[in-house]
Amino acid sequence: RKVLLTNTVMSPSLKRAIAASGLEHVQYDAIDYSAFVQASETDFGVKAFPSYKFDEASTVVTIGADFLGTFGDSVYYAENWAKNRNPESGNMSRLHAFETNMSLTGSNSDYRAMVKPSEHGKVATALLKAVTGQGQAGALAEDVQAAVARAAADLKKSGAKGLVIAGANDVDVQRVVNAINSALGAVGTTVKYENMELFQG
Repeated sequence: RKVLLTNTVMSPSLKRAIAASGLEHVQYDAIDYSAFVQASETDFGVKAFPSYKFDEASTVVTIGADFLGTFGDSVYYAENWAKNRNPESGNMSRLHAFETNMSLTGSNSDYRAMVKPSEHGKVATALLKAVTGQGQAGALAEDVQAAVARAAADLKKSGAKGLVIAGANDVDVQRVVNAINSALGAVGTTVKYENMELFQG
């Protein structure tokens, strides 16, 4: 058995070259995003990593996803997020960050709350409860509860231009995030589930 091991390959020319080699092609990404793909397939019937449209978002809430530094396609995200952070044009989106350690995204946020890694799921369910009135919110510190309420208020004001992302590679957490974005009407606006091939390994 002869195998060629790579990360996710999206280039058509490279795919053709690999196919011509006659080797069995196995894709394996160093960072596992399989829960995102599984949650997308379960909720929307598309086996794909979400396509985030930060340039369309007026409110962004991140739960442990350092999208300006290490999460996903961060270079692309940073460029698009910056388009809505121009005070001279009157375009200033709001960024709420819930994270454990200070990240590049957290340092650029308008509001930041420090939470334990074990609390990321609780923040997501609390946010779902605050936005939709559905589900149950886990126990969180008072300052974190206040931060959740503030983020939820901005999300509801933004509606379809709101966006919630979470960095946890956990299907349950990702499905809660999907539910929030769906309730906002953001699916198809700030987050899309397209037949793309990012992070398939």
